[in-house]
Amino acid sequence: MRRESDYTVGRVTSLFRAHRGVIRIFAMTASLFLTGSGCCKTFDAETAKGNDAAREWLRDWPGKYDWVEEKLRWKNVAKAKMPQAELLLRETASVRITGEQARDLIGQSSSPGWTGTPYLLRAVGDAPGKWPQEVFVRPSGEVWVGGGANSRCPVPTQRRAVVAWLDQSPRDVYVTFIVGK
Repeated sequence: MRRESDYTVGRVTSLFRAHRGVIRIFAMTASLFLTGSGCCKTFDAETAKGNDAAREWLRDWPGKYDWVEEKLRWKNVAKAKMPQAELLLRETASVRITGEQARDLIGQSSSPGWTGTPYLLRAVGDAPGKWPQEVFVRPSGEVWVGGGANSRCPVPTQRRAVVAWLDQSPRDVYVTFIVGK
């Protein structure tokens, strides 16, 4: 004679066997969801503050992104000199600076030897500083400082600055940061 507890165990076992595939799919889906969404975290207070400040410097180019002339005569401002650069750029996207100021801001004791006039320009980059930036100049004097990253998650940004040696004063400066998924 079969006991009720044996019947219940047998019934649960047969239900489990019948739905084993569904349970396996559910478990895999839950695992993927938890591991896939686990990498995306919210920013801590300090990172969020820096991200918000960086967004204030963004200025999108209103036309097509058909820039072809990359400016290879530029350097990132040294991290230790960013407070000084931010002070100079607090109300404008570009500032003409002297050769001595340029060397100091990029942290070099000698001039790179490039022609043109040094300008300090706003830029926005990823907070860890892993992704490169680019500087483009049009013959009309428009300058585009572009940064970006590849990530499925939000990428924290921060204010950056570059020194570029330009042949003419910037007419407009556009600063972008794009995250490719």
